[in-house]
Amino acid sequence: MRFNAVIFDLDGTLLNTIDDLADSFNYALAQYQFPQHPVSAYRFFIGDGAHMAIERALPPEARNAEIIEQVLGAFSEHYAQNYKNKTKPYPGITELLKTLKNRAIKMAVLSNKPHDFTIQCVREYFDDYFIPVQGVESRFDKKPAPESTHHILEQFKLPAEQVLFVGDTKTDIQTAKNAGLKSAGVVWGFRGREELQQAGADFIIGHPKELLTL
Repeated sequence: MRFNAVIFDLDGTLLNTIDDLADSFNYALAQYQFPQHPVSAYRFFIGDGAHMAIERALPPEARNAEIIEQVLGAFSEHYAQNYKNKTKPYPGITELLKTLKNRAIKMAVLSNKPHDFTIQCVREYFDDYFIPVQGVESRFDKKPAPESTHHILEQFKLPAEQVLFVGDTKTDIQTAKNAGLKSAGVVWGFRGREELQQAGADFIIGHPKELLTL
């Protein structure tokens, strides 16, 4: 099977953002005297947007709309100023993107980060590789809803069977299924092989260069 375009998840797939995210979430929790968490815990909190990550990170008795919004505001302000402290592309990603570009493979990013911030991050680390870049905005529900993926397919002008969705969590695999795409789960991200297998990923890859075989 040959794919002519790839839609990539961002956090945990292209960029290792876990340390900066954990630092900013813990900063926000500390501002309101809530317990903080080790970095390893955020691998399971993250993946469905910051709002859901905060809800998961808060004690059960504090998971109400007002508190979540307060902590979200503190997180967003801190992360906007500190998202580049420790974040970097995973090993082999830059080389993969160069090769795909040289092969004229179309590439897009679809993230559950806010849309403007997704664009900012992609420009910072991967300028000139991805068109389009899509994050969360009001006109689309976040992943795993398929509308934003369909929007990208319209811009690719390719049928779904020619497009591969690549991500590191069950949310990404479900997004692909909901949009009628094949999926490749990456084991270097936040969750690992077992979750990707249980989610029904069509392919599972252990290093970015393995994507080239598809």
